[in-house]
Amino acid sequence: NTIRQLLYLPPDYNPTADFPADERGDGFDNNSDTLVVSPVLIEHYLDAAQKSVALAFAPKKDTKDTNVAAINPLNAPSKAAKGDFGNWQALIRLNIEAFLPRAWRRPVTKAEVDGVMKFAAQSFANDGESQDKATGLAIRAALMSPNFLFRLEQDPHPDGSGKVYALTEYQLATRLSYFLWSTMPDDELFAQAKAGTLRQNLDAQIARMLKDP
Repeated sequence: NTIRQLLYLPPDYNPTADFPADERGDGFDNNSDTLVVSPVLIEHYLDAAQKSVALAFAPKKDTKDTNVAAINPLNAPSKAAKGDFGNWQALIRLNIEAFLPRAWRRPVTKAEVDGVMKFAAQSFANDGESQDKATGLAIRAALMSPNFLFRLEQDPHPDGSGKVYALTEYQLATRLSYFLWSTMPDDELFAQAKAGTLRQNLDAQIARMLKDP
């Protein structure tokens, strides 16, 4: 579900069709004690990331004119940019800066963007000057990160005491979205989390989400 929403893929696309079944524990297939990420599963994750990104960057045609290519939403940030269009790194960075917070479901740091951008540079060096390929390789790297594969809730100030700490608004949005929708937060949940207003509007958001078909 998340891959389809994140990469703007068709509703019938299933990147997990060949995945091995989850282990069951005490009658549940989502028991955290049994959900081991095996090397075989990692290989399936990588293969699914490659196929999904390739499909996302496949040529898209405008519905009104079959001869005109529509703008890929993953490239939209750079297409709307003004400035030095010869600077491929700056253009791809705009795409990644928009993609990464959605993929990792939280704000990202400059260092995190820099880390993913290394894959774009690698693509340009080894696979020709294609912005789609470079952006796609950076996105694949983001999809293989634990920040995407897991819903991480880390203590921002760990001291070894095991103390209880409050969830961030982004973590709350993620819990809510996967609990009710089995997918990533939508634009409104992200906006509420960014504004710091999700907790105070929690009842209204739950009502809105429950009305979604």
